[in-house]
This record gives sequence, C-alpha cells and structure tokens, in this order.
Amino acid sequence: MPHDLEAPWRDIAAGIDGIVGAQPVMTIEPALAQYISHYRTAAGALPLTAFRDLLDDKRQFIACRPFKCAELQDERLAGRRVLLQRWQWGSPVRDVDTCQLRLYEITFVDGNRTGP
Repeated sequence: MPHDLEAPWRDIAAGIDGIVGAQPVMTIEPALAQYISHYRTAAGALPLTAFRDLLDDKRQFIACRPFKCAELQDERLAGRRVLLQRWQWGSPVRDVDTCQLRLYEITFVDGNRTGP
C-alpha cells in the first residue's frame, strides 16, 4: 500500500499543537480522537458525539474530515465557525472527503452554547 494513503498524523498533531497549544480538540469521529491524541504532545483529543457535548467554554476546536464537517455547517454556527487549517495527503485525484482533515474554531458568545 503506498505511503501517501496514510494520513501524516505526526505532522497533523504537531500542526494542531502549534495552532491551539494546550487546548483540547474535539473530533466528530472517535477514531480521529485516538490518532490525534496519540501524537499530540500539548493535549489530547476528545470525541464529540453531539453538539450538546460541547463544553460551556467560549471557544472549541474541532477536527473533522470533510464529509463529517458538514455537520458544522448548521446555520446556527454561521459566523462563529472559522477554518483554521486544512491538511491533505495522497494524490490530487484521491477522494478529498477521506484524505483531508480540517481544524475549525467555533466561538460561543458569552460562553453560551449554540447548536442542536
């Protein structure tokens, strides 16, 4: 199996650490939380099973693959969602939904949650 099919988890984790520091990262897919937590040195990652799992912090960092990031396109998050970084691996003809990871910051006004 060619090496470019595997996500560069060490590079991704280092990039996440460089962007969010010691803040935890939430993931929509539990497996992503395991990969990211294994390689991060500053903090771990936690699976997000529903928007209600978001903490009452003023901001959250969420990592997801494009086909799962669609869940973040909820209109109630419009204006509160910022794409911070995108990692892509594999050849350009590969399916972007499975060979890309996105890191978002979601802010909540006055620490109040917004979402389903």
